[in-house]
Amino acid sequence: VKEGQSYVELEAMKMIMPVKTTAAGKITHTCGAGSIVGAGELLGALELADPTQVKKILPFEGDFALKAVADGGQKETDSADLMSQVQLMLDGYAP
Repeated sequence: VKEGQSYVELEAMKMIMPVKTTAAGKITHTCGAGSIVGAGELLGALELADPTQVKKILPFEGDFALKAVADGGQKETDSADLMSQVQLMLDGYAP
């Protein structure tokens, strides 16, 4: 497939939505035509035509200490409370 080319079409409530590639390469489908798929299910794998274009993601190795002041500088916010709010946001919840 070429970059931007549709590699699968999903149908929901009689609406067809094409899913397009973000890079060129060879697609290997994991589901056949007419399969019922769920949210987050792997639909295929892309073997990149040019693997050197991939950006490497490195794990964060520093300290993540939160220091913040709330209420316009009147009161310091507990760092444990800030960490729990950040963890909720990373988990997909907005406090």
